[in-house]
Amino acid sequence: MITNSLPTLHYKDLLDLSVLLLIDSSEKSASMLLEKLVALELIKAEGVLFPILVRMKSEGLITAREVEAENTTPRKFYSITDAGREELDRLQALWLKLEQQMNELMQRKSEL
Repeated sequence: MITNSLPTLHYKDLLDLSVLLLIDSSEKSASMLLEKLVALELIKAEGVLFPILVRMKSEGLITAREVEAENTTPRKFYSITDAGREELDRLQALWLKLEQQMNELMQRKSEL
């Protein structure tokens, strides 16, 4: 049954969900995250990712670990926190609910 209330899922939420999913199993550098998000066509430019990482870090959803490297600038590796896992669970549930409702709508569109 299609309900009248669709979950609210914004582009920001989709990007947060994507980043949290990518770092849930292991920490990733910003360049690794960028490569995967661009390959999935979720973002197009590097400038989109860094404000997201800064915001998520300030919200306590992720942590950053700086690693020194020879002949290059230090790299940051991002990992998920307990609060980040809670947010990941919330966003996944929201996505699944929205997906279910949209699938039902698409299947029933001829009846509408």
